[in-house]
Amino acid sequence: MGISPIGLINTFNRTQGLLLQSAQRLATGQRINAGRDDPAGLIASENLDAQLAALEAESRALERNDAVVSTADAALAQVGDMLTEGEALSVAAANTGAMSDAERDALQLEMDSINQSVDRTLRSASFGGVPLFNGDVSIPAGDGSFDLDAMTASSLGETDIDGTVYNQTDTSAGQDLAINGDRPGDAQSVIGASIEQITTLRGRIGAFQKNEIGARRAGVLAEIENVSAANSIIRDTDYAAETAKQARLQTLAASSGAVLALANQNNALPLIGGING
Repeated sequence: MGISPIGLINTFNRTQGLLLQSAQRLATGQRINAGRDDPAGLIASENLDAQLAALEAESRALERNDAVVSTADAALAQVGDMLTEGEALSVAAANTGAMSDAERDALQLEMDSINQSVDRTLRSASFGGVPLFNGDVSIPAGDGSFDLDAMTASSLGETDIDGTVYNQTDTSAGQDLAINGDRPGDAQSVIGASIEQITTLRGRIGAFQKNEIGARRAGVLAEIENVSAANSIIRDTDYAAETAKQARLQTLAASSGAVLALANQNNALPLIGGING
């Protein structure tokens, strides 16, 4: 029993439709281009797309937060270097054996400059125009966060000496612990406390950056990779399979077209007319 003319036309049209679908998949790189292609697959893919968008947004936020803490750490490193230099000045000023008052006053001028630079660095340190050490900055990472304390030169090195609390600014000229004064040992204690305070804060920042931001970011990147791979399996075109399918469909289309043309020449399609016009 032969194939009816209508059956030939339906086969040809169906093959052309499949060929167009295959060409679209190869052109777009996606197996699912409309809901009709795979309704369940489309829903799963859209859900994965939403999850992927959220993960990528978190990754960008973590990258920015990493830059924030790096900026804070760099500012603190500068402060620490200046304080270390100030400690050396205080030790030199305490060596009064062969040093004139003018020399000790020159050391004090350097100490004053260091204290001013420390205060200016802490007040001006910022990220994106937002001051870092004004007490209002909280850096999130996953379920945790890190608060940057308000810091100035006067908040550094607070040390109780005989019932009086001194800070870094008390080592400046005219203050009780000026390094060209008569209490070099106390001045060194305050400067040492300032250095320890900065070092401890840098250690806390480093631990947060490594164990909170770094660990969470690594986890997010791994999730992005896995979700992207899962979405690709569902939605992307398998080029090898689709290319083979397209070649087969092209052969079928050419064959069915030839059969239709032959049938038309033999007047087997009186109700349809010629496929070529």
